[in-house]
Amino acid sequence: ARVSADGPGRGREGPTAGIARGLPGARPEASFQIAVRHGRGGGAGDSHAPYAPCALSDLTGAGFDYWALGHVHQCKIMHTEPHVVYPGSFQGLHINETGTHGCFVVKVDAKECALRHEELAPVEWRKIRLSVDSGSNEPESADALAERIPAVLAEAGSACGKAEALFCRLILEGHTGLDAFLRKPGSVTALLDRLRAEMAAEDGPVPVWIKDIALETAPARDFTTLAERNDLVGEVVRIARAAKTDAALASGLGDTLESLYGHHKLKKILGAGGGNGPGTPCMVELADSAKSLLCSLLEEE
Repeated sequence: ARVSADGPGRGREGPTAGIARGLPGARPEASFQIAVRHGRGGGAGDSHAPYAPCALSDLTGAGFDYWALGHVHQCKIMHTEPHVVYPGSFQGLHINETGTHGCFVVKVDAKECALRHEELAPVEWRKIRLSVDSGSNEPESADALAERIPAVLAEAGSACGKAEALFCRLILEGHTGLDAFLRKPGSVTALLDRLRAEMAAEDGPVPVWIKDIALETAPARDFTTLAERNDLVGEVVRIARAAKTDAALASGLGDTLESLYGHHKLKKILGAGGGNGPGTPCMVELADSAKSLLCSLLEEE
């Protein structure tokens, strides 16, 4: 198999046409043609920097049998016949590169190929969600919550595949009477320290380390009723609702947030995608989080 590290061949005009013109023109049709390329293609890895972008059709129409792509850290098969494949990185680098990482082992027979993903990462990153919703799932106290979590983390560790350790973000979600307590300064830090100590003493299949705890909780309140109140709490709920739907307000907030979520390094850590406009996941999440925090603080007994 002849390997090209440059780009599409056979003289096709496209984003890499200049490189393509430098490739040899004569290629035996019976040989299995492999191309290697670093860049973002076909819409994959939209959260990555738009390095050397190209359309998927530029790759599939270039005459190669297999495209081995780099730049996007998650494994993804973009196309078959011909194969266009991101094997991903060998190791996830942070909490937003979750799941298994490794490489593809490719077996070639004439013009056909079979792929098998091989796990190589010694550490797996994962986001673990735990519902603390009011009702049957709601812990009666902060201690009850802390006592429930280690079993959840140990179960996640036992399903860790070939990794030697699990690094995770614990996400608490749901409407709960514990929301006000969890949002008090120092509460989450104290819970995190306690859980780390308990997990260090666990004798599970793999070590589990909690990177951080994220709150997606809300007070066990009727926000529709709160929005009708003629006080500061009602105003907070109304503004949070408008931030998710009002284009002018969302645009102003988006401009303010751009220095964080538009930063080329910080946006990878924050993991916010899709812009800061009305209705986007980022704006909805931020508006709901701010609403919950302010209502808990304003109504704290």
